[in-house]
Amino acid sequence: MIPREEDVLPNSGLAVGEPAAVAAIRQGTHQLSYLPTRDEIPSLPEIVDRLVELLISTRAAWCVIVHELGDVADERAVGPALSQVIRQFSAKGWVLVFLYQRAYGLPRIITNNVDHVFLFAMNDPEDVDRAAALMGRPVRERPLGLPFRFDYYQRTPAGELLYVDQVRRVARVIRRTDLPDPSGAV
Repeated sequence: MIPREEDVLPNSGLAVGEPAAVAAIRQGTHQLSYLPTRDEIPSLPEIVDRLVELLISTRAAWCVIVHELGDVADERAVGPALSQVIRQFSAKGWVLVFLYQRAYGLPRIITNNVDHVFLFAMNDPEDVDRAAALMGRPVRERPLGLPFRFDYYQRTPAGELLYVDQVRRVARVIRRTDLPDPSGAV
């Protein structure tokens, strides 16, 4: 497997395979991108949980970004170490970022413990309904369809629902009478 530049976070090392990730963490690496090998894919949930357990043992605060949560968890469960960090991450100073291509099937432990939720374009009715359950009714009433237009919804820790348009550089609190026009009209 040849790592691609887009697989690596800026200013971080790349560990291809679990042994390389374990060695890098034990050597004190503070910025690391882990790329599983093809053989590791079927065991990815267990591997990620072992890596998170190792991170916990360092007693440092970490930022953990899981790109494609669906590869390491399902709607019923995440691994025990990852579960511990999700429940206790703020007290330990951790930052967790989970990226998922569908709003449907998210693990309950994550949906019950998130501070921010961002929603980009989606068309699947189940996904839109699940996103509305997480974020509020306006998401169902005015879903952001494809193609992606650099706008999104954000639910804040205070429970506010924001509409953010990166092209127009606009962010506003959504009210039922102040919803983005899904056609793109101003």
